[in-house]
Amino acid sequence: MLRFIFLLSSILFISVSLNAQKIRPQVRQIGEDIQIIRLSENTYIHRSYKIFEPYGRVASNGLIYIVDSMCIIFDTPVTLKTTTYLQNDLNLDIQAVVVNHFHEDCIAGLDSVHARAIPTYGNKRTIKLCEVNGFTAPKKGFGKKKTLKIGEQTAILYYPGPAHTSDNIVAYIPAEKMLFGGCMLKQDNATKGNLADADTSKWSKTMTKVKRKFDDATVFIPGHGHHGGVELIDYTIKLFSNEE
Repeated sequence: MLRFIFLLSSILFISVSLNAQKIRPQVRQIGEDIQIIRLSENTYIHRSYKIFEPYGRVASNGLIYIVDSMCIIFDTPVTLKTTTYLQNDLNLDIQAVVVNHFHEDCIAGLDSVHARAIPTYGNKRTIKLCEVNGFTAPKKGFGKKKTLKIGEQTAILYYPGPAHTSDNIVAYIPAEKMLFGGCMLKQDNATKGNLADADTSKWSKTMTKVKRKFDDATVFIPGHGHHGGVELIDYTIKLFSNEE
């Protein structure tokens, strides 16, 4: 009897372990300061690292959406070097690069992207802020909303209003029910972070607008930290609710 219980326990342990492996994101290191994290068959986080004072070594997230042999990249890695690593590793037809806002953790690799004649997109406010600050800007601007086609699928770019910055956007992938919120979206239990260009009085209102517009989203990816479900957007709304 004891032998049977031990055998059954072993089988259950192995089964649980295998199931955990299936749902655990697969991480692949492609350079000293960049890794790719698989979320689904068609979506990957690219996570790059750089020291930002006074925060230390910071991990910044971007997203890769793949359809057939094509892809769209959301935000560049945080340096030219890591952006080059990513482009060389992908072996895909990069249809576009979309930037979330004008900060370095979104646009640092644009020169490398433009050198390969890849179309780049950003909100019109982002382009203006890049130009004012002497940064390389995305070349194609949009106002409130833009839909990008990739094969038979789409990605929706949307400007909901000010939060982390005055120009920040979100990107939604309907086929994956996945929202890339960038730095306006916080991981669970995160601090408020860098507020240098933030509008904290409007942040919660902006995030509430995002939640209502993309109410079928199930996967949420912040600019820093771990991805999750709708609890991330709820946490962000609550974090800044006392600023209104």
